[in-house]
Amino acid sequence: MNVKNQDIVIIDPVYFVSEENLWEEFAETLDKSLIGCTEAIIDELTDYRQTEIIDKDENIIGEWCSDSGLLGCFLLDEVIACSKDFAEDSDNWADYCVIIRNFTGQIFFEKEQRNIPLDFLGEGMSEDVDILSIKGTGEPSFATKYVPTEMFVE
Repeated sequence: MNVKNQDIVIIDPVYFVSEENLWEEFAETLDKSLIGCTEAIIDELTDYRQTEIIDKDENIIGEWCSDSGLLGCFLLDEVIACSKDFAEDSDNWADYCVIIRNFTGQIFFEKEQRNIPLDFLGEGMSEDVDILSIKGTGEPSFATKYVPTEMFVE
């Protein structure tokens, strides 16, 4: 996804696609045009523990969460146009999405397989998990930071 000087939002689309029938069709097809988006990237998460977005100096610039198992990067204007409820909830955006203002550059997903210890299941237990990261090269640069939970400690 290439963006020039626009506000973007990193979010699980379940938080702004509020019509149930539309959500079901969108979640099945991931067709961004169904929700009125022209520029967006969307992928399925296999690991929900990666919640922080950091800048090139590794400062945390925001956190996101996912309830549907999807993650996307959308143009903020298109998300606001899609959902009046989302626009009215701007005071709470920091609770579930990351807004990056005036981004110029390329945004893409990367998947990396990691072996995650599952010691709570027994000593030496682990699982290979595909970790989905979102990255933005440009200005300002950003990336997802892997954040294990207490249950899954690296």
